[in-house]
Amino acid sequence: MSITLSKPVICLFGTPSPTRSSEIDEAQAYKNRQFATRIQGVGGAGSMRAEDLELKLDYLRGRHGTRVATFATATPISNSLAEMYVMQSYLQPEALERSGVAHFDAWAATFGRTLTALELAPDGASYRLTSRFARFRNVPELLSMFASVADVRGADALALVRPALAGGRAETVVVAPSDGLASYVAGLAERAERVRSRSVRPEEDNMLKISGDGRKAALDLRLVGEVADGTTKVAAAAERIAQVFHDSRHFVYTETTGEISDQLGGFQMVFCDLGTPGGHGAFNAYDELRDHLVRCGVPEGEIRFVHEAGDDRAKAELFAACRAGTVAVLVGSTEKMGVGTNIQTRLVALHHLDCPWRPADIEQREGRALRQGNQNAEVAIVRYVTEGSFDVFMKADGRAQGGLHPPGDDRQCGRARGRRHRSPGPLLRRGQGTGQREPAAAGEGRRRQRGGAPGAAAPGPPPRPAPPGAGVGDGREPGPPAGGGGRRARRRHRPAHRHQGRTLRDDGGRAVFARPRRCRRRTAPCG
Repeated sequence: MSITLSKPVICLFGTPSPTRSSEIDEAQAYKNRQFATRIQGVGGAGSMRAEDLELKLDYLRGRHGTRVATFATATPISNSLAEMYVMQSYLQPEALERSGVAHFDAWAATFGRTLTALELAPDGASYRLTSRFARFRNVPELLSMFASVADVRGADALALVRPALAGGRAETVVVAPSDGLASYVAGLAERAERVRSRSVRPEEDNMLKISGDGRKAALDLRLVGEVADGTTKVAAAAERIAQVFHDSRHFVYTETTGEISDQLGGFQMVFCDLGTPGGHGAFNAYDELRDHLVRCGVPEGEIRFVHEAGDDRAKAELFAACRAGTVAVLVGSTEKMGVGTNIQTRLVALHHLDCPWRPADIEQREGRALRQGNQNAEVAIVRYVTEGSFDVFMKADGRAQGGLHPPGDDRQCGRARGRRHRSPGPLLRRGQGTGQREPAAAGEGRRRQRGGAPGAAAPGPPPRPAPPGAGVGDGREPGPPAGGGGRRARRRHRPAHRHQGRTLRDDGGRAVFARPRRCRRRTAPCG
């Protein structure tokens, strides 16, 4: 069987029958299948699309055997490890039954694990401990089972001719927050605290609504009914887009016939899922971006919105105009131009005005530019972030599986990654709050051994030394005697150390614990 591959990364699932095979492209659209589980944060109500596919596959297997479907996708796992189980349950339920992992909890106990790590809270003002089902284990056995129904080919194996990423990495444009945005973010933290304390009913306010308002405010305060009082992210993006427009105005491209096109100039895509055009007279980010671009010298007729295409025919004509060069800037959402969009012929730059929730959406967006058929040698990818806003949480949430460290903490983000990663220090300057936790050496913060000297710690690296001047000679009451002070003295001093708490570890072998407090006996700081 001959298959033409057109994606940089493609997975072909199943063992199709020559006569009774159902071919399904973009198989990640069927990932929301419902299943029972006790793991928090995994699973859900499911979608009718996924349930419909499951029933059809079960019917076809009952009549024609196991070889009934072929799935194709560039993002087989787009948001959760549970999607691997969903794909296996679609295409190899018999293998899961034989292995004793047909139910999700059994599969998760065999091939996954839950990790607890520090993450930035949605209010942007503190850190919190979050447990996620975020790591695979027994990977060789899982891949061996998966390989019986899947054929995975990456860009290197396919030898596709694709443009390079300009600068070797995506460019991040940091926009300074206005005073109005800073006060609005502080209000979000207060709303989040009321929600956590259950001072308001879920119908009045909830974390989902707070998250939505935070994302909109980071893009433009006018989306949440406030007054914009400074440089917005839309204005900063317009300046960058206009600069690329003028720099690429003289670029020459060829037609599909190989002849040189009479239309000069490059093409740019702008992704924005918030503030889409819709309501009459209401403010939206799309019109605001177009107004800024016109003031920067971009012709209004060459700026188009994908929302203007009401049907498939209109969308095909719009995409043809983008490939021909009559459209210089196309603005749209991930849903409308993220999958199946082939307008990469002249694409010189791709811009992210906001950050989507799912990592796969980022891959789908950038796959429109880093794609075969692009005649440019390099493509620039630009991401816009408003400092001290909800954008910080969105960026941190995308790295949640690797753990989020305090600002400036350069550490190994998981042994599986095999590379160093620096968390975005400059982006976390505002809104850090008092909930930030300090890094500590492994073994620090442990309870002292009973029956030993009060200064003796459990086996492991030595604890952090007390600050200079603490303890003897600083005017405070001296600590317990060196010999332990007897059973009563040890019992009296022991509660002072209970606030140390347990040591929390992530999979990289690091230990993180709360900021040390002082003992009730006014001795040196514990820990």
